[in-house]
Amino acid sequence: TSKGISNDLQKLLDRFSFKIIATPIQISTDSYSQWAISELQNFLIALNDAVSAFPDSLFIIKGKKGELRLVNPAVLEALKKHQNCYVIMSDVPRALEFNQFEDIITQCDLLISMSHTSTTIWQALANGVRAIGINDVHPHSFLNKYDYLEVRLSDLINAIRYCKNLDEKSWQKFLEDINAKVNLGQGQGLLQIVTDIKTRLNAKRCGAM
Repeated sequence: TSKGISNDLQKLLDRFSFKIIATPIQISTDSYSQWAISELQNFLIALNDAVSAFPDSLFIIKGKKGELRLVNPAVLEALKKHQNCYVIMSDVPRALEFNQFEDIITQCDLLISMSHTSTTIWQALANGVRAIGINDVHPHSFLNKYDYLEVRLSDLINAIRYCKNLDEKSWQKFLEDINAKVNLGQGQGLLQIVTDIKTRLNAKRCGAM
């Protein structure tokens, strides 16, 4: 069980008005993986450029299952040199004493995922947090129909700028539109499934009577 946000990270969160959490993708070196170390490294290099471009925003790089240890150490060191960047190394996410993803996401204003297929995007949106999903190699998904929700890595800085400047009315309109498309609800997916099953069972019972 997490103990919440660590003191050093909380101090940074209190200093910045706009907070961004960036999540890489798990990469395997001894079994099949759709992601290469070079793609992870490119993602981190692009984030380093973004950290420099937005010194008034806090970037939290949240590792998942050891993937950050696979890149050139110089890439991580470059990120750590910025005063507006905080890197969380992780091998087993649930084993972290502090700073688990669920602790941090509700404190942030924007999520950047290395993959447009990551469930973290939906976790962010369900928590009212803006999101950007990177898609550098695949054909665009339906997410690309929404402004800067799915972008190429080369467009990351423009996407961040858009999310920072998005007014509340436009943000709420986006949430309404995408909720109508995917039934986002309140992020209580399991509860929605159970409720639906109960409704169907009750309907069957009523039909049999």
